[in-house]
Amino acid sequence: MMRRPNFFILIICIIGLSCNVLYGEELKGFDTNLVIGHLVESGQTLKFKEETFSLYEVNETTLLPIETLLTIGVKFDQIGDTLVFSRLGKEETLAEIVPYSGTEVDVRLGEQPILIGYIPTYHIKVEKTMMIPVETLGVLYDLTATSDSYRLEELVYSEANYLQILNGSIVNSSAYPIYFDYIDMYWDGENFIDLYMKNQVLPPRCEKKIEIQPTIEGKAVIYLNTYIETIQDFQMPSPESYGQRPIPLYNGYMKVKRIKALEKIFPKFKVTAKMNYKVGQFENGEEVELWRSEKGQYHVILDEKGKKVTVPLGSITIIGDNGQWLREATQKELEDYVNLKDYESQTEYLLWTDLLRQRTYAFKGEKNQWELVKVMKCSTGKDKSLTPSGHFEIEYKVPYFGMEKGYRCKNASVIFRDYMYHSILFDKTGEYVKSGLYQLGSRVSHGCIRLSEEDSGWIYKNIPEKTKVYIE
Repeated sequence: MMRRPNFFILIICIIGLSCNVLYGEELKGFDTNLVIGHLVESGQTLKFKEETFSLYEVNETTLLPIETLLTIGVKFDQIGDTLVFSRLGKEETLAEIVPYSGTEVDVRLGEQPILIGYIPTYHIKVEKTMMIPVETLGVLYDLTATSDSYRLEELVYSEANYLQILNGSIVNSSAYPIYFDYIDMYWDGENFIDLYMKNQVLPPRCEKKIEIQPTIEGKAVIYLNTYIETIQDFQMPSPESYGQRPIPLYNGYMKVKRIKALEKIFPKFKVTAKMNYKVGQFENGEEVELWRSEKGQYHVILDEKGKKVTVPLGSITIIGDNGQWLREATQKELEDYVNLKDYESQTEYLLWTDLLRQRTYAFKGEKNQWELVKVMKCSTGKDKSLTPSGHFEIEYKVPYFGMEKGYRCKNASVIFRDYMYHSILFDKTGEYVKSGLYQLGSRVSHGCIRLSEEDSGWIYKNIPEKTKVYIE
């Protein structure tokens, strides 16, 4: 009697992710041009016969270069769009391969369909090569793992598998009908979702096209791969046993993707200037980024690598900033930004001044676990008296200053040279507001970060010295 096909869904939750959306952007296929990390040499090695091979790592995922695969007795053929790797036959000889070597290079997710034996696998792109999870070798060899190495042995017995995932289809290459169950694996940006297809039958030498779903239960998903779960009621090894749920790898991708999305919400503030004449490496007429200006003495600009360079006062003409209207950021966006960017502080507090929005945010917690506790409207420096961007610390505090100049600023928390958080300007007695109250939210200061008396007092009282300050 013919078995009736059916399916069900299993969502495998990943604990620890703080974000479940791309802040309004739609989740689509993987961006294979996005750098998700840098390759490092693993502390583990691969041992086969008398040889030892290097393994590599990115985002806690151990990887094997394709060159090593070809060195140990594996060949590949291209069938349609798919690269199919299998063991060399008895009459076939090893190709001469130059081993891969290299670290600290950019890593990207690959798009090339790859089949190791009968297991489809993801891979990463590194320079001019590809790397696969080392666990996939278990399809072709007897693979055992120890604390510092993987060891390969020849399989004593290898059973033929007549079902393959090729070019978007499940293919039965045998002369008999095959009954099977399979799993379509998806990623929703936060969890793996398994779509189980039960009680399937495929006639001899026929194929079944895999129907890829753009959404599951109303949520956008990315199709990963298809895996055979059972054949003729025989349980096949799970995808996990071949390294096919690389949680840290996909989390790393989503972290970079989320940071890119957040950087659109929090764009970099920049004041541009033009060189009036050639100074060192800077040509006459060249546009440069202004970092700060020392009152009546010189300017500090940034070169293309972000290095600070001092130039004479009259050597540049300030063009202006990239100011634009930006909506208020949500608490989630603010917390996700500082946590995904791995911001840290020596104290339980962290300050971040948003130069475009003219807001200062206070967070409490620790690295990757910051929670927003206060939002304060502020005023930072004008173009000609710019507040420097970068990472600083609360160095020391003074209760007030400026009386010798005819005013009083209260609650000063110094972060760099004479740049500080402080109150708006009062008269010398500190009783009457002199200026700045109705200018909060605009860039009107001489370089310091002005706040209301209440907010500057809150920082003065609650934010300890050594607290990290981010100004962007």
